[in-house]
Amino acid sequence: MADLAVRKLVVACRWKSGPGSRQGANSALWRIVLVRMSHDPRTKAYVARRTAQGKTTKEIIRCLKRYVAREIYKALAHQARTPCRGRTYLANRQG
Repeated sequence: MADLAVRKLVVACRWKSGPGSRQGANSALWRIVLVRMSHDPRTKAYVARRTAQGKTTKEIIRCLKRYVAREIYKALAHQARTPCRGRTYLANRQG
């Protein structure tokens, strides 16, 4: 009986947003994932594969959101390391 209560607690905690969570970011990730699930061939293949493994749609969406978040983080980190080639960069070099 206690084992069942622990499992319910773990599942409930997995879906709950923390106090420091970003609701807007979560919403954006959710929309990106839903669009990819309906239009992107690679994501469609992933969803079919995970469904065949017995995963639920909620679990698949959770995994895809984590993947998209990693992709976005890598793109932002790369952008932060790349020097700006606009006017501010040229102005700093001249003056």
